[in-house]
Amino acid sequence: MKERNYENGMKSIKLSCFISMLIYCLLGILSLFIFGGVIGDDILDNVDEEKDYWESYILRGLFMIVLACHIPFIFFSGKEAMLIIIDEFDRSS
Repeated sequence: MKERNYENGMKSIKLSCFISMLIYCLLGILSLFIFGGVIGDDILDNVDEEKDYWESYILRGLFMIVLACHIPFIFFSGKEAMLIIIDEFDRSS
């Protein structure tokens, strides 16, 4: 941003949220037109039905990478809370 102020920050946040929402909606509508009503609720079950295609293996690999990157962040808050509880119990503060 040329000028870093509150108004420009809010404009960029609103624009990025709108663009993200638009992409998700367009992707959902496009997926319905391409695949129709045969899409299940779980994406990994849908990928499992495409066993013989190389795209299926790439998509599974990408899901493994995403899960490997997100799981540590999910467990970090629980680990931090557990350490705080142990510290509070140990020091009786």
